[in-house]
Amino acid sequence: MRSKTDVTNEIRKLVSDRVDAGVIVRVEWLTTEILNMKADIHGDDADFYDACGVDFIKDTVKRCIGQYQPKAATSTDAQIVMEGFDHMQKAYTVDREGETVLVPVDMLTDEEI
Repeated sequence: MRSKTDVTNEIRKLVSDRVDAGVIVRVEWLTTEILNMKADIHGDDADFYDACGVDFIKDTVKRCIGQYQPKAATSTDAQIVMEGFDHMQKAYTVDREGETVLVPVDMLTDEEI
């Protein structure tokens, strides 16, 4: 049986791999994709496990994406140097058209930066 930690690590890796590949991550889309990847649930209780899974996966995706919130300059994470900024992260969460998305730093608009 897999633990919550195993699932969280898998989701964290999916988010990180997408950022490294220059892909914008949308919470709802990634949640749906993960649930579709793990949809082999059968039996009378399948709906119960689907319902529980949706909430857990959505919360975990949000937490993993939340790790990309702007951090203080004292952060020990590897920093990207960009003229005019003290430090930069690989990606940032921003609001686009009412939806929170995780955007690799090189794909942010000037206004978002």
